[in-house]
Amino acid sequence: MKRVLFSDLHGNDQALERMLERESCTVISAGDVLGRSGSNQKCLELMRERKIASVQGNHELRMLKMYQSGLESWAADWVRSWPLELLDEDALVTHTLFENHDFLDIELPEHVHKLLLRRPLVFTGHQHLPGYWTLQPGAEPFWSSVRVPACLERKPDVRYLVQIGSLGEPMAQSLPRYVSWDEGRIEWHGLDGCR
Repeated sequence: MKRVLFSDLHGNDQALERMLERESCTVISAGDVLGRSGSNQKCLELMRERKIASVQGNHELRMLKMYQSGLESWAADWVRSWPLELLDEDALVTHTLFENHDFLDIELPEHVHKLLLRRPLVFTGHQHLPGYWTLQPGAEPFWSSVRVPACLERKPDVRYLVQIGSLGEPMAQSLPRYVSWDEGRIEWHGLDGCR
């Protein structure tokens, strides 16, 4: 079953609309839907309409009070109800590693180990950079960056931590991006003509 995941929307309703025009399958957000300069209410309306599940990112957990004045009460209540992670038998979706009441950048092998011990496939956002960590038996985690569009065919006995990239605030001059996941295949997609 194909699923699409995005992260770090930061209130960019145009990017969300463009992605939703292209994708009709199940969509999941890895957090940071809300943003300082964005159309937060419109993004939440689109997500509710499409039944998009989300986890809280640092913007939802730490800054909801700042954004709340621009949100209808149902929207603020819905955001508060989002968990820090979504789990199924195959995968974990989380904004990033959450320890000691703080969101951490996933830069160290011990961060990768902590997440990949929980599930063989983990999807994260937060760092706005597309790429993935692999963890093979008896080896240290290894980072690979990707240029969008890109495709990853999963191998048995290898664990993967997939950094989605940002749909709403991509790094540098890159395109907004998201991933699709269908069984053993993960693809990064970009959105042309969208900022």
